[in-house]
Amino acid sequence: MPVALVTGAGGFLGSHICLALQRAGWQVLALTRAVQKSRYPGIVPIIGDILEPHSLNEAVRHHGCDAIIHFAAVIGGTGQSDDQLMGANAIGTSNLLKLYDKSRAEVFIYASSLPCIGFPEVLPVKESHPVKPLSVYHVSKYIGERLALDFARKSSRRVLALRITAPYGPGMANSVLAIFLKAALAKQALFLYGSGRRSQNFVWADDVAKAVRAALERGEGLCNCGGPESITMLDLAVLISRLTNAPPENIQFSGQPDPQEQYRWVVDSSLLSEQLGYAPGTALAEGCADLRNFLIAGKPWPGWWTEEFSC
Repeated sequence: MPVALVTGAGGFLGSHICLALQRAGWQVLALTRAVQKSRYPGIVPIIGDILEPHSLNEAVRHHGCDAIIHFAAVIGGTGQSDDQLMGANAIGTSNLLKLYDKSRAEVFIYASSLPCIGFPEVLPVKESHPVKPLSVYHVSKYIGERLALDFARKSSRRVLALRITAPYGPGMANSVLAIFLKAALAKQALFLYGSGRRSQNFVWADDVAKAVRAALERGEGLCNCGGPESITMLDLAVLISRLTNAPPENIQFSGQPDPQEQYRWVVDSSLLSEQLGYAPGTALAEGCADLRNFLIAGKPWPGWWTEEFSC
């Protein structure tokens, strides 16, 4: 049975990836910093920290490793200092690449972030888009991306960096999509900032997991990983109102400016399809309907862990 080390395994995307790999017959070493128990024999919790190379080395030495999937990150806007952001997202990535260098693993998959490019200047956004990060968080994610790709260039070992857009699905944090859905289900107003013309590209979490699964077999370099369509905030509010039978008058303009009014996230993921033979294809209406049903059920995201653990 092949073995994959997944960092950030207790997080939103990390948990979806662990479950997808377990279903595909992989043994998953789920790296987290909290003691927990797994509901699946194929998912083995590993206590460790990407900033502590010893814990990583011990995990891989004991279990072996055929792939390293790096989704751990400190997220911007969570009150973390610049040093914490740079430490986890840049130095942590460097530590994992050193582990990859010493291991038998055949592929290193890095979760980058498409917004690390800064303001989208050329549409659709391709991998060649100029990179001008607008925050320390996005600088740190871009440094991690460059470290991974430079390692591949120097070592000729396989690395794939995925510039992921805005993931959504069960277990997600409160992004605009989740906020709209919860408000609509509660028959509350959906407030739009600015003109509502800012556009976003949302990608279904299980589609990201499927892309990672495909990348275990093929693909390298840098690829955008976005959903099949982009949508304005106004059209998103209309879509969610329709899916929840909310009255149109519940969509309201707040009167407040949108600081990202001019952002247009129209994304080209064709290179991902060429590299992997797969690209995220879940239509936004379909994904939102599934997430609506999940929220209506009123149950917490089960993940792969027992109820004693809460990520």
